[in-house]
Amino acid sequence: MRVAAVVVAAGKGTRFGSRDAKALERLSGEPLLVHSARAMAESGVVDRIAIVAPADRIEEFEGILRAVPLGRASDSPEKTAEPTKGVADGPGRAAETIGGDAGPIEIDVVGGGRTRQESVARGLDRVFEAYGPDASSDCVLIHDAARPLVPGAVIRRVVDALAAGHPAVVPALPVADTIKRVERIADGGRARLGASLGGSGAGAAENESEKAGSGGAASGGEADAGLERVVETHDRTLLRAMQTPQGFHLDAILRAHRDFAEKGEEEASAAPDDAALVEAAGLPVVLVRGSERSMKITRPIDLAIAQLLADDPSLGA
Repeated sequence: MRVAAVVVAAGKGTRFGSRDAKALERLSGEPLLVHSARAMAESGVVDRIAIVAPADRIEEFEGILRAVPLGRASDSPEKTAEPTKGVADGPGRAAETIGGDAGPIEIDVVGGGRTRQESVARGLDRVFEAYGPDASSDCVLIHDAARPLVPGAVIRRVVDALAAGHPAVVPALPVADTIKRVERIADGGRARLGASLGGSGAGAAENESEKAGSGGAASGGEADAGLERVVETHDRTLLRAMQTPQGFHLDAILRAHRDFAEKGEEEASAAPDDAALVEAAGLPVVLVRGSERSMKITRPIDLAIAQLLADDPSLGA
């Protein structure tokens, strides 16, 4: 069973406030892109990497990757000592043997699309082209370059579950905050709410942090920016926060992306993550334990926190 990784690095970093591609923001002196590619290479279970870059910067990204050494399975400090064999308990394939064969990591850089979903699809197409018609028994990991500190142990947990026969595997963490579903309050509703509160302020519940930061009512901070009404409080013991790399049997994720390609043409209709496409296709998705170190860098404060983690490997381990 061969395992490829698609590292998505085509984002513009709008929410981060970057003038450059977010994947080129520096952590410990190196671009986030380099950290993420190195994590895949040093995991001991990945033999090919496809980097999805901005379409007009392919040569630049190729130069960045050529300029840095990427660890191989043979010299990684986290290498898998022996190949592992999954247990055939999944709904997909029978168990497969996976191993960290020594040798060079093949790296391709491809141009991204208009949306993340389109960009991932282009990376998957490159992997399929590289593996050829025998790719039906292979797997792929889809990873955000904005998660530069993903531990090798998380990558191997995902691959182990794929080898056990599960067609889709995602690392995840329990949700710590209370999560509430909300709806916008129209002007009249806002006035009635203010009257019922005797003129006191009310804090808007945060629905999804990334959406709240992209122009939602919760981000305004002024009285006329709008309030949100709580509709439902979710049981957080049943909620999980998704991370990457998300792992898939290659044939399953290719089929899901092709079936739902039209939705990926616009960001508003695109899937929130790749696992959602597989769910929509009717395949089961299983979760493995993620890591606090696999945090996603979306805002400048996230980069500052990531630097603390990079400086102290014991934090979040």
